[in-house]
Amino acid sequence: TKRTKIEADDILRRLVRIAEKTEQEGDYNAAIRSLELLGKHQAMWTDKNITEMEVKNAFATGNSDADIARDVERLKRIATPKINKAKGA
Repeated sequence: TKRTKIEADDILRRLVRIAEKTEQEGDYNAAIRSLELLGKHQAMWTDKNITEMEVKNAFATGNSDADIARDVERLKRIATPKINKAKGA
C-alpha cells in the first residue's frame, strides 16, 4: 500500500478551514475544538512559570593554585565515602 505523507502545515490549514466552516454552520463546539488544537500548536495554553534561584558556589571563587587545591580536597572528601561504598569497602 502507498502511504500518504501528511505535513504539519497540511493539518494546520485543514484545522483553520474546519474552524471557519463549522463556525459558519453554527457548530461552535467543533470550531472551538479546532481553534484549541491550533492554539496548542502555538503553545498558547502552556503555563509559564518563572523560577528564580540563587545558587551559592560551594567551592572557592578564585582560580589560584590555592583555591583549586582547596576545591580538589573538598571534592575528595565528598567523593571518597561514595567511591568506597561503590567498591564495597
